[in-house]
Formats: sequence, C-alpha cells, structure tokens
Amino acid sequence: AGAPSTEARNLVFSGTTVLKGSATGLVFATGDNSFLGKIASGIKGPRTRSTLEIQIEHFVHIIAFVAIGIGLLSVVANLLSRQQRTAAEIVENATTALFAQVPEGLLPTVTLSLMIASSQLSRRNVLVRKLDAVETLGCVSVICSDKTGTLTTGKMSLAALAVPAQVDSLPAWESGPPSQRLMPLPGQVTGLETNWPQRSVDGVAPEWRCQEMGWNLKALCACGMLNSAAALVPSTDMPRRPSQLALLPTSRDWTESWQVTGSPTEVAILRACADVLGSPACALKLRAEYKKVFEIPFNSDNKWMLTIHRHVDETPDTSNHMILKGAPERVLKFCTALSNDEKKRVEAEQQALASRGLRVLGVAVRSLRDGELGNATTFEGSNPENTNFPMDAFSFLGLFGLEDPPKSGVSEAVDAAKSAGVKVVMVTGDHPDTARAIAGRLGILPVMHGLGENGEPSTGTPEYFRIASDLDEQAFWVLQGSDVDSKMPRGATGFTPDDAPELLEWWRQVVKYTRVFARVSPIHKQVIVQAYQFLGQEGLGDVVVMTGDGVNDAPALKQAEVGVAMGIRGTEVAKDAADIVLLDDNFESIVNGIEQGRLASDNLQKSVLYTLCSKVPQVVPAFAELAGIPLALNAAQVLLIDIGTDIWTAITYAAQPPEDALMRRRPRHPRLEKMVNGHTLLYSYCYMGVLQSAMCWSAFFMTPGVLNLVRKSSSSFDAAEINTHRQAMTAYYWTLLAGQLAAAISTTTKTQRIFGFGGYGLPNRALNIFLLGELALGLAAVYWPPMHRAFSTAPLPAAQLCIPALVAIGVICGCDEFRKFLVRSRAGRSTGQ
Repeated sequence: AGAPSTEARNLVFSGTTVLKGSATGLVFATGDNSFLGKIASGIKGPRTRSTLEIQIEHFVHIIAFVAIGIGLLSVVANLLSRQQRTAAEIVENATTALFAQVPEGLLPTVTLSLMIASSQLSRRNVLVRKLDAVETLGCVSVICSDKTGTLTTGKMSLAALAVPAQVDSLPAWESGPPSQRLMPLPGQVTGLETNWPQRSVDGVAPEWRCQEMGWNLKALCACGMLNSAAALVPSTDMPRRPSQLALLPTSRDWTESWQVTGSPTEVAILRACADVLGSPACALKLRAEYKKVFEIPFNSDNKWMLTIHRHVDETPDTSNHMILKGAPERVLKFCTALSNDEKKRVEAEQQALASRGLRVLGVAVRSLRDGELGNATTFEGSNPENTNFPMDAFSFLGLFGLEDPPKSGVSEAVDAAKSAGVKVVMVTGDHPDTARAIAGRLGILPVMHGLGENGEPSTGTPEYFRIASDLDEQAFWVLQGSDVDSKMPRGATGFTPDDAPELLEWWRQVVKYTRVFARVSPIHKQVIVQAYQFLGQEGLGDVVVMTGDGVNDAPALKQAEVGVAMGIRGTEVAKDAADIVLLDDNFESIVNGIEQGRLASDNLQKSVLYTLCSKVPQVVPAFAELAGIPLALNAAQVLLIDIGTDIWTAITYAAQPPEDALMRRRPRHPRLEKMVNGHTLLYSYCYMGVLQSAMCWSAFFMTPGVLNLVRKSSSSFDAAEINTHRQAMTAYYWTLLAGQLAAAISTTTKTQRIFGFGGYGLPNRALNIFLLGELALGLAAVYWPPMHRAFSTAPLPAAQLCIPALVAIGVICGCDEFRKFLVRSRAGRSTGQ
C-alpha cells in the first residue's frame, strides 16, 4: 500500500514474460489508464512549437503583406504611367513586382542550414532526431542537466570509508563468529574514522590496502559485498566452489579473469570492498557463506535497498542478518537505538564527505532473533509499512563515500554557456551537499567574487549570474525535491495565472536564482520545465533544454522545447520522446549544439538580409515611370537577378562560419527578437536598398543621351534611342549586380569587421565561388548577343562597366564597415569595456 505502481510487488506491466511458475492475474487498468499508457499519452500529445516554425510563420506574414502591397501599387503605377500597356503587360509587371519581394532561396537555405548544422553536430556525437530542433537550440536560455554521466564521468570509485571509531585493542575480524562478523563492535558512536584510499601509480584510480584494517571497517566491506546488486563472475577456467576459492592465492589485481556487472555505484563498492578484504575471490567466498534469502531492491520511493542473509553453518531461526544500504538520512531513521548526539555525529561526517563532492551511502545492520518472524516461514514486504519482519533497532555500521568526478571539458562548457547568456541548472537525485559541491566545482553555482569595491555586483555581469547580495537569494541556490513537492501547481497541465500568488512568487524566485535541484523525481523534472517556460525571464518564458534517460523522463523531455536523451544510458522511450540524442552522454555536446543552433539561425537571418537588399532597386523603376523616366529594369532582368544569381548565393549562406562574438551574445528570445523584424527590414529596405538604388540610378543617368529619353514614350524611340535605353538599363542591371556582390560581402557578418587585422575575411568558399559565378553571368548578360535579345541588354564601354561597379562596391562595403564600427563601439561602452 502506498508504493508507486512502478515499484509495487503485486503488479506487473502488460507484456511481462513469466519465466517459471504460475499465477492468477487480475486486469485493473487498460489502455491509457495503465502506467505505460499514461506515459504514452503524456508524450503523444502535440509537441511544443519550435522557434523555427514560429519565425517562418511570422516572416511569411510580413513578406506576404509587403509583396501584395507592392503588387497592388505596381498595378496603379502601370495604369498611371505615360507608357501605354496592355492588360496582360500590366498583370505581368505587377506579378513580377510581387514575386520579386519573395526570397526564393529561403526554403532551400533553411533546409541546407539545418542539414549542415545536423551534420556538424553528428561529428560531435550529437544525433539530431528533429531537424528544426537545431534552430531552437540557438534560442535556448536554460539548460536543465542531469549530473551523473552527463556533467560527471558516471564512472564511480569508492573514495572514502567512514566507520565508528574503535578502541586500540581489536579482535581479529577473520576469526570472529559468523553471527558477529557483519555487526559493528558494541559501543556508542563517539565519532567516525574516515579511511581514504591511496592513489595508484598513474595517480588516477584509487587503491585500497587490506593491511591494518579494523573490525568495523572489514564488517562494513563485508556488508558492501553482500548487499549489492552487482554480479561478480570469475572466468571459466577458475574454480567456483567456495572450498576451492579459499585455496586460491589472494590477488588484488582486477584483470580479464574477473567480470563485474551492474550499476556504476554497485560495481565501485564491490570492487573496493573486495580489495579491502584481500581479493575478488574473497567476495565470492563470502557470498557463498552468507546466502541471500530475501531482498527489497532499491527504488526511488524508499531510497534504500535491503538484503537478508543466512550463514550456511547456522540454523534458520538464529542466523538471519539484515543489511540496509541507502541514503544516509533514510538509513538513520531505522537506527532507532542511536541517540540524537550520535545521529548528529554521523550527519556531520556525511556532510563533510558530501562537501567534497562525494555521493554518500549509509549502511546499517540488524540480526533477526528467534521468534521475531512469528509464525511466518518466508520474508515478505516492499517497504517498512508492509514487511512481516521488524524494521527498527538497526545498528549503524558506516558510510561509503563514492566519487564521480566531473568530465573533462564540462567546466569550460559551463563557462561558455554562461558567456552566451545561458543559465545552467543541475537536476539530480543525489544529496544536496553532494550536488552543491559538484556544482561549485563546475561553476554552476555562483562563486564568491564579482563584487565591486562598494559590495555591489560588478558591471558587465548578467543579472542572473551575479553573486547573491542577501541570504534570501542564497537560500534558493539549492532546492530539494521535498521543496518542490510542497509547491506543485494545481493544474494537470502546469502553471496558470489562476495559481495562488504566493505559489507563483515562490517559483519566480526559483527560476531566477536556483542552480541545483537535488533529490528530485522524474515528475519534478516536468514541473521544473513548466516553471521556466511560464515564469522565466520576467514572464516571457525561457527556452529550455532538459536531459533525461529513463522511461519516466519522457514527459519532461516532451515538455521542453529541446528534449535531450542520453545515447549510452538512455532508454528507447526517452530517445523517442527527445529531439536530439547525445551519443557520448556529454554536457559539452549540448553547448556545441547551442553554438550550431545559433549559427544556423544567424545564417538564415543573413540569407534573408541579403535577399531583401535588392528588392527596393528592383521595384523603384516601376514607380519612376510616373515621373516620365524610362523603364530602368524590366521583368526579365528582375528574374535574371532573382533566379539567376540571388537564389543560389542566398543558399550558400548555409555554410557560413560563425562570427567571433557568436557565443558572447545573449540568446535570442523568439518572442522579443524575431528572425525577421523591424531592424531586418530597415537594414534591407531603408539602408542597403537605398544605397543600391542610389548607385543604380547614378549609373543609369550617367549613360550618354539617356536624359533625352525622359518624358518620352518608348514606342516613339528610334534605333539609336532604343540602343541608348538598353545601355542605360544594362548599366542599372550591372550596378545592381555589383551592389548585390557588396551586399553579399557585407551581410556575412553583423558586427565583426570583414577587412583589416582581425577581420572576418571571406572564409565561405561556396559563397566566393557563386560570387564569381554572378560576375560571369552578369558579364554574359552585358556582352553575349543571345542574352541581349532575351533580356534587352546592350554592351557597355569599359569605363561605364568598371567605374559604377567599383564605386558601388566601395561605397556599400565602406558604409557598412563604418556602421559595424559604430555598433561595436556602442556595445563596448554599454559593457564598460
């Protein structure tokens, strides 16, 4: 009663295979009402819309509005023009003006950018399952990461053994009676002695010595080998019977002759305990002597595991030994004979070990005396409330301190995430002190610096990375699952404005200051994600990455904008619910993904900027006809620019390398900063478009004799005037082509200089090739006779070809370099640099 359905001993999942025996089953839930059904329904709902979907939809609406408006104005301009046109010609010109506003290369650029980013990430052990998740990574503002195996190596080693202090005169543990060898020496816990391993020759692996080990320490190690879910198996050519194993020479070397399987925690404890007692063979011998007769496996509700053993030489009614191992605070609850002072000494040692970043497990033992089982002949139960044997009066035996060191490169990745304005949050099931220590070593928790001389936070530091200025803020740095339990939202779908104001205010402080969630369960993960999405960034909501590996993590992975599953430790359910999979289970790969996501988003925006730059000079000639100016750019030439050159150049932006400041900017919030926004339109239409138009009209009117064609109908042009008009249109087209070359160079960066020392340069080989292709196509349009007939162009003299083009490229690139200089200067002043 009261146990979670996943851990109840009288329930089985649908599809469970029965290996032997028989049983009668009662179906009490089917479909979505079953446990697996609830998980399935939680992950089969609609996905959170990706930021890319939102951005593309917003952009399409803007371009549709602009294009339809330009098309209608073009109809009006054609009707009011001095040039008389048929209805078909008016429709053709209006249609050309409308479609000229559409960036034709957007869709292939989006696809190629995401494909290139996905390919780059695959080389960094990141498998992208949903392509649009790449762009969403670029908007991430919060990373909620597991600790074990993601931030740390996941390779446990036993780093400390703490046992109650002993007197100087000690009995020999090996010669003690079987009924006493698993029990601590009698006496009060006046203090704990902590034993540390030596370091091996390579300085990495801890090495335990078995000499001069006391009774309590060897009893702790014996219990560590017995109360273990790890399997120890010798090779096939070694004897397996206990009598033969005892004759083997003791060896502390772990070679291919021994195989240990199980969780990293259990394997680390078993190996170290076997070393303390002499050899792996001793572990097999001890397990053969103390047979396991009952077990309550570890689960997330109990947070401990229990085994009951019986020595082969003792009778069943006097030789039952209970060994309890788990979270120290849970184990101490069963040590009812300990005084409060004794418990405080144990807790103090536990905190001391945890402050070193060690994961601490406690061990307690108890002997079952004759008659304590009553009339029962077998052991039953899965928690203290339903066992048929007593679960009190345990004797505290000691503590295991397990080390799971941070992975190489994770600390640097955390610093990179912080520099990029991304908040890193640790979500773990470990003890708060252990999580705090690891988070401090990795730089996840605020450190005691960053204050100015007046005690205030120094300038240039993001608000949520500054040191806490009061104790109230520090109280939120590390929270436990029990804290979350008491502050759960009322609604089944997460937070709503109708939740209690006190609850929402508490969670606002959490999303602002908390960096570590400890002792959390999978359901807490989903609530944490919902809190960041609903209350983050002063109510705008954060874009969240959540990592997970278990079946129960699937709803949280689905809830996050980017769900990240572990490729090594992750279950198939978690991988199916995730957007990306880390093949190496490494946090550093997430930060690499954020960089690639930002790069893909940047390149898409640059492609749009470039494509829109030519739209103003393309449409202005249609309206210039109202003033009697001959048509400067016809529909065929517009299509030649859009389809012949711009679309292919725009696609090559997908391969653009990153700028230096890419990971020093705050993340782009999809609600505040659209991929195509007012700044984008101002740059393309009102800045670059105006510059290009000025250059094009200058080249147009520099054509000899073109002024004589003003306010004159093209239908009355003679042969010489037709040639002059074509030369002027060719000059306009050629200068626009040169202007687009300059725009392509300028839009490769947003703020970084392109030329000079430390400049960005022209690193995109594909772009460079297509720029040369644009020049070749433009020269063909000017000098190749077949293209003269198709596009109404004419050959230009060398001076008229070179001077406008060089001036256009120089002016546009020069103006944009100066603009970038001003932007950098303003950014430097705002950060105090």
